[in-house]
This record gives sequence, C-alpha cells and structure tokens, in this order.
Amino acid sequence: MTKKTAKAFAPGAISSFFEIFNTHPNGTPITDLQYMGARGGGFGLQRGTHTQVTLNGATESSIEISINNHQPPMPKSPKP
Repeated sequence: MTKKTAKAFAPGAISSFFEIFNTHPNGTPITDLQYMGARGGGFGLQRGTHTQVTLNGATESSIEISINNHQPPMPKSPKP
C-alpha cells in the first residue's frame, strides 16, 4: 500500500441561536430521521483549523495521533 494523505480546512463559526427538532409539535419523539434535524444561525469566520490525515501501509492495524508533530498524552478512561 502506498502512503495516502488527505488535508482539509474547517472554518470557525460562532452560533447565535440553535434549535433541535427531535419532537413533534405535540411533544412526542420524532422517530423518522427524514423529519428530524436542527436549524440555527450565526457567523462564519475566516480563521479555522487545518487537519491532515496520512495512511501508511502496515502488516498490523494501529493508530498514532500527533498534534503539531507531538504525540499528546493518552487519555485515561474511568474505571467501571
């Protein structure tokens, strides 16, 4: 497998208002995803975040995460 890289930019946004539609006007839950959703409005920003994902060939499955070329500390899961 050859090395594959994808890059993306996501502009920032500030929500001014947001409304979830997951119930009918009578208060019962919407079960048909075709009628479920949200609406809102806000401001788009020119600044945002750049993301890059690189896939390398390997004989075993593994995931390595780096932020600004440094590996972040591993999160600790709460004990059940």
